[in-house]
Amino acid sequence: MSDTVVPKAVVFDLDYTLWPYWVDTHIDPPLKRKNDALNQVVDRGGQKLSFYKDVPSILLELKSRGVHIAAASRTCAPAIARQALRELLIDQGSSKEGRPSLQQGRASDAKNVTKAISA
Repeated sequence: MSDTVVPKAVVFDLDYTLWPYWVDTHIDPPLKRKNDALNQVVDRGGQKLSFYKDVPSILLELKSRGVHIAAASRTCAPAIARQALRELLIDQGSSKEGRPSLQQGRASDAKNVTKAISA
């Protein structure tokens, strides 16, 4: 496994890539996390938002290999997307303080992606 080549950075889209929603149309802020619930926040109407099932383990594996993780989204609600990313917790063994280390750009063009992964 030590010969495995990994990229320096991986950039993900958010809506319908990391989670099964468009945050600008399906989610009604504010978002709240119930205590230390992992991978789950709830909006004002009780709608649950979480990553797709395998996303947390993929993000943690990339992070453990030193890969910089970024998000490039064209959402019309970047503040809601940023809040969702902040509030979602990922289990890192005994610590529940692990948060996805995603940076978000406003658009998916090369300049903004480069800016996001340089942050």
